[in-house]
Amino acid sequence: LKVEQLALNFVRYMSGIASNVAKFNLELANLDTELLYSGHAVPGLEDFAAMAFLHGGGILHEENKNYCVFTSNTIARFESIDDAIKAVKEIDKSIKPIVEVNDQAEFEEALFSNASVIRLNTSKEQVIKNCSIINNDKKILELQSEIELKRLRLTAKLGYKYIIIPSLSDAAKSLPVD
Repeated sequence: LKVEQLALNFVRYMSGIASNVAKFNLELANLDTELLYSGHAVPGLEDFAAMAFLHGGGILHEENKNYCVFTSNTIARFESIDDAIKAVKEIDKSIKPIVEVNDQAEFEEALFSNASVIRLNTSKEQVIKNCSIINNDKKILELQSEIELKRLRLTAKLGYKYIIIPSLSDAAKSLPVD
């Protein structure tokens, strides 16, 4: 009986992720925006959560598998974003940099760097809009934010290629192990 309950909880967890992703993915129909897996999941079940995310219609960023996310903490160790990118490229030229920013000032700095992808990590609607306007299709944009379903389509139309919603893969019914 305990094994059966464990199996049911596991199936509920996986189907919850796939169902949530599918529901959000429907809002993106006919747009050039994709839901990107965040990597947030129940510890130990990350691979299963990623598989469920895929089955719901999301993507795992496979075309950018060899990427490196540069956060403000990483960049602070160097003179500039370009210096941080250069240091990593000296180690491995195949690495594709993604610069993660948290506000408009950081976004503007990243816009004039050698990074081809900028990940905006904010829930502030005005910052999301402003950064899209400032970008004007210069860089590939990712948005990491807890966007509500009713705002997803409108946000995607601003020009974000990828949207990362961490709760899609970690807020499904979690697996109780007792």
